[in-house]
Amino acid sequence: MGDKIPISGNYQYHAYYNGNPLQRFWHIFKIDVAVNNLDIKPGNQLLDAGCGSGMLSATIAMRNPTVEITGLDGNADAIDFCKNQWSRLTNVHFLVGLIDQLGEFWDEQMDGIAFLEVIEHITETQACHILSEFYRILKPGGRLVISTPNRKSLWPVLEAVMDIFHLAPRLKRDQHEKLYSGYELERIAGLNGLAIYKRQTINLVAPWIALVSEKYARKAHNWEIRQHRFPGSLLIYTLVKPES
Repeated sequence: MGDKIPISGNYQYHAYYNGNPLQRFWHIFKIDVAVNNLDIKPGNQLLDAGCGSGMLSATIAMRNPTVEITGLDGNADAIDFCKNQWSRLTNVHFLVGLIDQLGEFWDEQMDGIAFLEVIEHITETQACHILSEFYRILKPGGRLVISTPNRKSLWPVLEAVMDIFHLAPRLKRDQHEKLYSGYELERIAGLNGLAIYKRQTINLVAPWIALVSEKYARKAHNWEIRQHRFPGSLLIYTLVKPES
């Protein structure tokens, strides 16, 4: 039904550009990995589901002028912000809508879908429905990139600390409905016909290193994304709709 608590439409924008180094590089690393894993080609049509302040949509649109991106979010304030902030980008448009209501998108319309740090905000039943809809609107061979906090990492401790000290709008119960492990994410993906293309976890130590050195934070990030079954705080799974 949308957010339980109000989140400012410019929240992710300010975290990306004006947050402390830890906060900024959490988002920067996530978006960089997602853009790379979408394997964007000229003329692609993409969906940024749960686009927030539009950081991923704008990044893709600026780098790929022939690509068409739709940013969708249930937060009307976020969509208003996106329409004003990114108005110069003619290849991206933003829609207000709940992410489990995708009937306006036709079958096999999208070459790629990004679903970044959204799945933890909905119930597992909703997540299964949305993944089935993503399968429907993806072209064969199309990719879906999902990021979500890793339940099998230090994230639950970090989340508790953030809630106790009010470092962000309250996460547990007010925002986060369910945290996933990699195994749990793979299970619901498989139930909806999506195959695993790549498993990655990031943001274990790299964003923290950014507090003292951007250079070494990037080196740590590049090391983290090459590790297998690494207990990073953020899961990034790239799924694919099989060709047949």
